[in-house]
Amino acid sequence: MKEERDDFEKGGKTLARKKKNGLGKFWIIMLVLCLALTGFAGYQLVSIILDYKAGSDEYDDLEQYVTSELAEELLWQAETQGGGGVYTSRINFEELKAINEEVIAWIEIPDTEINYPVLHRENDNAYYLSHTFQNKVNSSGAIFMEAKNSPDFSDYHTIIYGHNMRVGTMFGTLSDYESPTFLATHPIIYIDVEEGLMQYQVFSCYKTTAKSNTYTIGFQPDQVYADFLSNIKERSMYDTGVDVTIEDKILTLSTCSEGAKGNRFVVHAKRV
Repeated sequence: MKEERDDFEKGGKTLARKKKNGLGKFWIIMLVLCLALTGFAGYQLVSIILDYKAGSDEYDDLEQYVTSELAEELLWQAETQGGGGVYTSRINFEELKAINEEVIAWIEIPDTEINYPVLHRENDNAYYLSHTFQNKVNSSGAIFMEAKNSPDFSDYHTIIYGHNMRVGTMFGTLSDYESPTFLATHPIIYIDVEEGLMQYQVFSCYKTTAKSNTYTIGFQPDQVYADFLSNIKERSMYDTGVDVTIEDKILTLSTCSEGAKGNRFVVHAKRV
């Protein structure tokens, strides 16, 4: 009986050691997996940060082609000979086009992060979602006009898109227009083109979806356009106090919004 008991005790100890060793290996494997996942997450985080920085640095560098800040005396200057008004551009479009010939304008909302070149690629709204002004693959993408719009801003409704970057770049601060106080101090959107500087006054802002009629273009100054303008003004998050008629050509800035996939935040402004 003693021998049987000793064998049983030895077997129990052996089984306990095996269980202990098994648990030890399990926790080692779990530790290795956790470290691997942490390392991978860290790598992804670093990659995202570097991606953001690369995009931000590129656009900061492009500001060298803006020769001066917005100033009233730069808008239109009288030509000393020949008569008429002559625009003195503050944007060096010639050098910008040497980098990317699809540049059509420069957009700026003073005292915000929105200060970028605007691109237009015919029949393609996807490319600049993932490519910068210099055609580099980057999550920042670029600020670009709706492919079906006329690049000379002659349409009654022109749409410009930009990513809502978490770091506030691109159109990441566009949602600041949810505040009437912000609108009061930032009522005008400036668009530089080679022929002149256009000003657009904000008259509506709200959240919508990518498939809403907000993105309808191709209007003529008729009742259909009047109904559209009435609809987008009524949808505003608050009364801006700015009227809009079928004689007005409007600009829409659009970016992604928080919540379900496909949510958008838009700002409408009329040319003044």
